[in-house]
This record gives sequence, structure tokens and C-alpha cells, in this order.
Amino acid sequence: MFAQAFLAVLLIFLVVWLYWYLLRRSSGQIRYQYECLGKRFGLELTAPDATLFGFVRPEPFLHGNYRQREVSISAPGKGLQNTRQTETVLKLSVADKGLRLQMTGSGWLSGMSQRDSGEKVRWLSGDTDFDSALDVRTNDGVRLAMLLAPEARKALQKLLAGRGASLYLGSGVLAFACSGLLADDATRLRFEEALEVLCNFGELLEG
Repeated sequence: MFAQAFLAVLLIFLVVWLYWYLLRRSSGQIRYQYECLGKRFGLELTAPDATLFGFVRPEPFLHGNYRQREVSISAPGKGLQNTRQTETVLKLSVADKGLRLQMTGSGWLSGMSQRDSGEKVRWLSGDTDFDSALDVRTNDGVRLAMLLAPEARKALQKLLAGRGASLYLGSGVLAFACSGLLADDATRLRFEEALEVLCNFGELLEG
């Protein structure tokens, strides 16, 4: 009886230790990616301390200025559109507060991604490849058509099409949301690309 109880306790301890180890390792990988992004763009890293003996590890986040814009990168507790899906979100400030916009990859899930579109309606650029790849909603299609020259459409299509990402513009904030956490080199490189694309788009808005 004692031996069985000892083995049960040992098994529980090993399971708990393995969970703690994997959590610590994953948290370290995420922090490393944030550190790399912070160094690349001159952003300040905030990494809250772990609590409950390391079992609770809040996500780090970045904030600061890049290309004369306020920038933040974080993983909010809820998805950008109040979903339960974990997302990492890049936000930057823009002076324009009139144009409202949502972009996401086309497909049977795009309607869910655009569920809070409100007064925004589906916009078509006339570029067949772009329109088939992205679902775009806006409150001002005429202005958007003037902003999105072929080069800008190509950059946004590359960033968003078919890869679980969305772009939102409203109330002076331009945001890129990507499903999952910032846990590997590929995701970090995607956010490096996204920051440059969004800064370029912000300059178009304010031009």
C-alpha cells in the first residue's frame, strides 16, 4: 500500500514538474523573440515576473516609438475582436481618425472575422487577385481606392492572405493581429514585416 501511494505521489510530482519545465521553456522562447524585436526596432521590453512558483507567467510586451509613431506589441487576454483565440497584436498610432477599415483573408471564416463591421461594407479594388485573397470592409471605399496603389495592395496581400491575420483601422489606431503567440523566428519575422508595412500604410493615410 505504501509503495503504491509513493508511486502515485511520484507520478504526480513528475507530471507537475514536466508541466512547469515546458511552461518555463515556452516562456523563455517567447521572451527571446520579444527581446529580438525590441532590439531591432528600439522598443522597450516589459516582462512581468512569474508568480505562483513559476506556474503563472504573464506575456511580455513591447512599447515605444518607431518611425515617429507610438508602437506596441502584445498578446492581450482576449482576441482583438473579443474572441477566445489567443492573438498577438501590433498597434501603431496614426493621425487619421476618419477612415475605418478591416482586412482579413477571404474564405468561409472571413465573415466571422468581420462580424463587427458595423457601417463598413465590402470593398472591391478591381484587382482580381487582391479581391479573391482578402475580404476588405471600409466606411469610405472611394478614399481607400485612392490610397491603395498596386504596390500597397501587393504588400497588404502578402502580409494577410491565408495566414490567420487581420488588419484593423479606427480611432487613430492601425492594428495587425496574428493568431498564436510570438514564439518562434518565423512569427517574429512576420511581425518585423508587418511593422514596416503598417508604417508605410500610415504614411499613405496621412499623406
